Amino acid sequence: GGTNVPSCCDVVCLVNVAGKIIHLLRKKSRLDLKQNLAGKPEPLTEETLLVPDRAASWPELLESLAARGDAPTESWAWMRERAPERVVLLEGALEVLRQRPRETDPRPFDGDLTHLADTFARRFGPDHTWSASRLEAYRNCPFRFFVAHVLGLGPREEPQAGLDVRQLGSIYHRLLEETYRAADDPTDLESLLAALDEVADPLLDEAPEREGFRETAWWAQTREEIVRNVRRSLEALTGLEGDFVPYAYELPFGLAGQPPLVVEGEGDGFRLRGVIDRVDRAPDGRVRVIDYKTAGPDGYKSKSLEDGKKIQLPLYALAARDALGLGKPVDGFYWHVRHAEPSGFTLSEFGPEKAMELAARHAWEAVRGARAGRFVPHSPTDGCPGYCPAVSFCWHYRPSRR
Repeated sequence: GGTNVPSCCDVVCLVNVAGKIIHLLRKKSRLDLKQNLAGKPEPLTEETLLVPDRAASWPELLESLAARGDAPTESWAWMRERAPERVVLLEGALEVLRQRPRETDPRPFDGDLTHLADTFARRFGPDHTWSASRLEAYRNCPFRFFVAHVLGLGPREEPQAGLDVRQLGSIYHRLLEETYRAADDPTDLESLLAALDEVADPLLDEAPEREGFRETAWWAQTREEIVRNVRRSLEALTGLEGDFVPYAYELPFGLAGQPPLVVEGEGDGFRLRGVIDRVDRAPDGRVRVIDYKTAGPDGYKSKSLEDGKKIQLPLYALAARDALGLGKPVDGFYWHVRHAEPSGFTLSEFGPEKAMELAARHAWEAVRGARAGRFVPHSPTDGCPGYCPAVSFCWHYRPSRR
């Protein structure tokens, strides 16, 4: 058209020519580089460990010095002159790793803080108020207790859609509590089911905002499943009533102005707080304690109490008697809501007094261990839970087999 504007074909041709010229220049540069360098190129990977005098960056030099026991002293001297703060941090890390202990040889970097016993004795002294979950955490692994409740570190949780276990448990607890409170007769199944129909929708409508989760596409199905499980639990619990009548729900001790449980022994004592999910009473004043669980019943057997892994229910029975003055506990069990069945462990079969005495003894062992600064880890027999905050750095970590 008489203009100087290049056509599309011209542009494509120029680009191709330019690309070939760049390729030839790069090839010539590589040839020149090989001709002017003495020696043979040596491929390096991320697994290659360099000697200190060949390191090309701070990370390479630090890794080389840390890994090689034969690192020349002049390299360390150069490091101390140029970057003393890096040397201090590196030597501290090396000290931790060199003291990596055997099971029979605990050291400070592995939870043996008995040299700080005075500090921990003050922190966890008689005025400190414990919870059953923290006592159980210490019993299961003292180091997990230390990382979570002394250092205040939390687990690295992967983002997930919908409810987590804690949120689901909270919903079940609230739904059972509100249903029993709203029922005209908490011993009558028809009255309970009518109350469930009344309270379920409002409570579940507000659950995402209250519990802090985002509704998913299957939230409607989850709601139906929750209500179905609660309905099954109400039916099963009504069949277990006997001469017991529901008396209190979500009953606090050591909280909300209520006195704590004080356990004394050998001139010493510790305090306990908690919330009892449900207390039933018989006409003659006998007491039954129920603790709701969303988990399955496998881990809630008599052996769990004997081993000191599950001590919450007997301690709550002790609190119902001694802190709240409700009467003599004669029975109690964990109630597994999604399975609509009680735990294999019950106070009546184990022996209420024996169970409470044993739970208090296990609690004392945890309290005295924490006061003495004994936080040496031990992996549970069935493996460590994935939610332990020490998963990423504890060399005793063993994945759970469940």
